[in-house]
Amino acid sequence: MRIQVTSISGITTKPGKFKPYKVYDLEFIDQESGREKKRQMMEFNSGAAFQRLADSEIGSTWEVTTKPAKDPQYTDWVNAEQASDEEPVEAPKAAKGKVSKTVPAATPFKSTYETPEERARKQVYIVRQSSITAALTYRGSLSSGNSIDDIIECAKEFETYVFGNEQQSEPKVPTVD
Repeated sequence: MRIQVTSISGITTKPGKFKPYKVYDLEFIDQESGREKKRQMMEFNSGAAFQRLADSEIGSTWEVTTKPAKDPQYTDWVNAEQASDEEPVEAPKAAKGKVSKTVPAATPFKSTYETPEERARKQVYIVRQSSITAALTYRGSLSSGNSIDDIIECAKEFETYVFGNEQQSEPKVPTVD
């Protein structure tokens, strides 16, 4: 597996069952998938990779040798050798045929969370939708002689009241002819 180191936390010592062991967090880009990943490196199951990656520089590229761990859902990192930038990387196994390519630098991680502006806009949509429902309930249905404009004006009054933008009197009661 080929990785590019993006962050290394400080090495700490943790008490173990039999003796203390060293551990640190390694953040890297898996250059085969292009995804940013994080791995907790532990002295007792990382072999030579533990110290080599701990001493590595941010942005350096490494070829990591792995082996299956005792628990099949985990993989032990056995060794890490610094890779040259020109070395081709094999395509992921899902690709058909033997494709070899040089992986470009991965793009930085992009958040998928809503921005505060997007959340505020969504909240306005929710209030408007519920205001229209409340206006329809309050004024009666369109079949009782109310126009769409009457319902929307009533809904705007509810919306204004909810957001507290203006002092608002009670909504107007429809007149029955």
